Amino acid sequence: MTTDTQRQSTDQDQTEYDVLVVGGGAAGLSAAIFTARFGLETGVFACGRSAISRCAHLENYLGFPGGIDPPTFLELGREQATHEGATVHAELVTAIEKPADWFRVETIDGTVATARYVIAATVIDGDYLESLDPALYDEDDHAVDCDDRGRTAVDGLYVAGRLADATHQAIICAGDGAETAHALVTDVLRERGYWDEIASQYTDWVVRERPDDDWKPRVESWIRETVPEGTAISEDRIQWVIDDVLARFEARSVPDSERRERVQRGRELVIGHLEP
Repeated sequence: MTTDTQRQSTDQDQTEYDVLVVGGGAAGLSAAIFTARFGLETGVFACGRSAISRCAHLENYLGFPGGIDPPTFLELGREQATHEGATVHAELVTAIEKPADWFRVETIDGTVATARYVIAATVIDGDYLESLDPALYDEDDHAVDCDDRGRTAVDGLYVAGRLADATHQAIICAGDGAETAHALVTDVLRERGYWDEIASQYTDWVVRERPDDDWKPRVESWIRETVPEGTAISEDRIQWVIDDVLARFEARSVPDSERRERVQRGRELVIGHLEP
């Protein structure tokens, strides 16, 4: 990403991220994978009472015929988040504040982290939100008021999974985490200069390398057709969006040799967690 990357501040044990995800279950890890793959420096605080640990055996999650035990499921999720560039911390968040444009997050171990965006994705423990706004979290309701994509009334704060009132099923909460992360990404793209129709079309989709550049004029034509009528969008801005979209498409295009390497690496990572 072109913004500030993860940095150590002058305060001891303080770290700065673009996005901080609070919660290391299906919703939180899914969201972290999505934002990290977009290029946002992503941190995850994953330590607390995990709702999925109450499940004896997870049997309705796509991709695991016969089911999978919850500890291994979470290990795989943390492995994937780390593999995609997120930093996972085994620390419990106790408070979130927003003194200015950035959020300040504190943990029970004394760590302080700051981020432009926060995705709250815990199931059981949401008390840390009270320091941000006492009316934000209702302990009895276990949900935060948000729109259908996880945006809250607090600028930069998103919620996912049970906090967004998603159905209490791991596979549904994982999808909700990805949906919330996609909303965050589209908001970032709007801030950078994308207009709504292009920002909302962002996809994380790896494709096989194309043998030629015939597709580029079609993409450019499509982008120009979406420029809102009656708006004063400059040609420089339009061209920047075109170049940025093309660069993202190319970054997700892989030759067959690399595709095979990724397939093999993915299998090895999964097998490493499934071997007794």
